[in-house]
Amino acid sequence: MSTTNDRTIYNQYVHKLARDAELLLEALNRVKIADSSTSDDDDMIEFDGKKYYYHPPDIDDRVQVLWKLTPTVGSDVVFFKGTIQKIIKTKGKIRYVINYDDETVAEDFLNIADFPKKWNFVTTES
Repeated sequence: MSTTNDRTIYNQYVHKLARDAELLLEALNRVKIADSSTSDDDDMIEFDGKKYYYHPPDIDDRVQVLWKLTPTVGSDVVFFKGTIQKIIKTKGKIRYVINYDDETVAEDFLNIADFPKKWNFVTTES
């Protein structure tokens, strides 16, 4: 008799867990819908008076990279524009092979922490 009673309690518990999971999924879906309609600028960073939108760099993305990291007094900061040609992933690090507009090919890490100050995507405004 104890086994039948235990099985009944177990089945009721599993049924309740399944119902709770369904309610939780429904609530999460409603939150996602509300978030997506109200947060269009989540990936936007404002820097130096301009808006920059981040996404993980991909092949054929146009980027501009700061090569002169420590400009001397009075000199301009120089960004070089290029196109990502290849993505190299090794030991958890990602390097991007960039074909610059002056036909120089180089590798850069394009870390998110350096975006948009040391590198960013080329837009029609730049």
